[in-house]
Amino acid sequence: MRRSFRLSAAILLAAAAVTIVVRLPPQHVPWGVADLNADVGLFSSLKLARLRSDAPACRSALRMAQVQFRTLPDDIANPQCAQENMVVLERSSYAYAPGVRANCGLAAALSVWERKVVLPAARQFLASDTESIRHLGVYACRAVRGSHLRQSQHANAAAIDIQSFRLRDGRVIDVQGNWGKDTAAGHFLRAVHDGACGVFRTVLGPDYNAAHANHLHLDIGPFSICR
Repeated sequence: MRRSFRLSAAILLAAAAVTIVVRLPPQHVPWGVADLNADVGLFSSLKLARLRSDAPACRSALRMAQVQFRTLPDDIANPQCAQENMVVLERSSYAYAPGVRANCGLAAALSVWERKVVLPAARQFLASDTESIRHLGVYACRAVRGSHLRQSQHANAAAIDIQSFRLRDGRVIDVQGNWGKDTAAGHFLRAVHDGACGVFRTVLGPDYNAAHANHLHLDIGPFSICR
């Protein structure tokens, strides 16, 4: 009798779990291809990171989100710093200075971050839209700073370092000059940093260490870190 009760309880719990998962919005389930038009969910960063090695799915996702891009040939001359599934962003929500040549998965994540995080944060805290984003680089064939053993995500063009945001009203919000301040600009930077944690796998800002004092590091690598 007790064994039968336990079995029945287990079946009911399993059925309830399946029902809950089935009813969850797509962005809250770990399977399926990332939809760049969907809101950020529990597994968005994981699904976006998968696009790193799935060129057909990634390019299709960019087209569905109306991101204009062109593809680049793979460069695997240096296996440690191979550039595969590469694209050039030609038009997304914002212009980038300099332009962005990146792994397609990173471009897809940037598209989501722009629309679902940066845009609402700029309107909420700065009462203005963002016009362009300045970064310090994407591709760099090197190891993680301070380590000779682990390659940086920059080595495969799967990371970007965001330096500043130019608003449509002419203001420039730079990370180094505004991070941590109890101001509209400071709150905006905190919001785009924290919001990025649901989109990218690793997000590092000035609170992480001195090497990140002037930028936000965003990548689609294997590790989930938000600092």
